Amino acid sequence: FFPNGFAMYIYAEALMNRECDYEAVLADYLQHIYGDAWQEARDYLQKVTDLFDFACEKASDPYHEVNFYNPDYARRLSGVKELAAEGRALALKHLSMPTRPQTLSMRLLLRHAEYIEGMAEFLKEKALGNDKAAEERFEAFLESFGKYEWELERYLDHNLMARSLHIIIRRPTVTLVEGM
Repeated sequence: FFPNGFAMYIYAEALMNRECDYEAVLADYLQHIYGDAWQEARDYLQKVTDLFDFACEKASDPYHEVNFYNPDYARRLSGVKELAAEGRALALKHLSMPTRPQTLSMRLLLRHAEYIEGMAEFLKEKALGNDKAAEERFEAFLESFGKYEWELERYLDHNLMARSLHIIIRRPTVTLVEGM
């Protein structure tokens, strides 16, 4: 549930009500966890979703062929620092909220901004075909973000995240050569 548990929430809602209105459920959920700042949080999280290519997560399936080489994606990931700064500003502006879950949700957004920066560093190298540099940056990310394990253990399983991402990092990048 990092930075929030909406994926599980909508899954449960859809199990009980197949006709549920996704946007209404999303708005209700976000209002409860981000309070009056829910629309800002929604906009920020949508930008994160739009920037990252979550198709690479399929790389943990050994039968799914994934080509990580994508210089355009690497260029897109260069915008993560700016996006993370937006997330930090949002979280810092709302660190003290009316309810404890809202305050906690903003603090998770603060950590999430750091998380996406670290992810972008090694994914960018992977997208450029620099497998060795990607693995080095990945290991550095695990070490630096691991300091929050005690703080985030209820929301993010650091070990499971590391194992899943390790599969992606270890798969070789296939670079395409023009004319072949």
